[in-house]
Amino acid sequence: MSQMLESFTNPSQKDQIEERMTRIREDPSLKPILEEIESGGPAAMMRLVIIISSILLLLAYKNGEKLEDCCYVLLS
Repeated sequence: MSQMLESFTNPSQKDQIEERMTRIREDPSLKPILEEIESGGPAAMMRLVIIISSILLLLAYKNGEKLEDCCYVLLS
């Protein structure tokens, strides 16, 4: 994780990071999600985090995980 943070703060990698972000913003599967986050701000981001967390929790539960174990991981 520290390597990732280092790359964001390294001025010599700024162009490379901007190029990657441009590609990510134009990715058809991510574009609507990122547009929603950009237009809706922190509230939209939190809503998406809750939705994704709920889906992952449900998938784990449906795959036989104990509900209390799923909730423990989700809340940790």
